[in-house]
Amino acid sequence: MNNHITRGLRYVYDQKTKFPHPIGIVIGQKVELGENCTIYQNVTIGTKNTDDYKDAKYPVIGNNVTIYPNSIIIGDVHIGDGAIIGAGSLVLSDVEPGSIVAGVPAAKLK
Repeated sequence: MNNHITRGLRYVYDQKTKFPHPIGIVIGQKVELGENCTIYQNVTIGTKNTDDYKDAKYPVIGNNVTIYPNSIIIGDVHIGDGAIIGAGSLVLSDVEPGSIVAGVPAAKLK
């Protein structure tokens, strides 16, 4: 995982992030993305603290993570390498490497 903070589209490009359907995707300014992630449409990755978003905690996404459509990942959470976030999930807590989670709130399926 890179230790630097998101700095816009160049960072996302450098991480080799894939956007199969790049519509309605929101990635907060301090989200850390691992390499080779796949993010589908209408995904939000950001902070819970909208009053003080500049100093707020943001998610850290590991390498090779797949985030399916309409999912929301917010707050001080870590998504482990190789994890899969099911469509329409609300992720509010850490996800172990290699896990599959889904639901509202997201729970481990595998």
